Amino acid sequence: MPSLGLSSANAAVGATVGGWGDVGRAALAVVATFGAGILLCAGRRWGGHLVTPVLAHLATNSSGVAFAWFLVS
Repeated sequence: MPSLGLSSANAAVGATVGGWGDVGRAALAVVATFGAGILLCAGRRWGGHLVTPVLAHLATNSSGVAFAWFLVS
């Protein structure tokens, strides 16, 4: 599970949830993924088709990549 090594790979995450233990960090990842899924399902129901959550997912992924690129360069 990728979230198990997250606090050692990312100092900000380690400082925020480092004391939670492996199980706590994994549970946090599961809860966050569940919440995102609920929001995307609600977007699909509200939008009436699959394009709405797909575009929302694309926008969040693209903004994360752009922000990381901005920080590195």
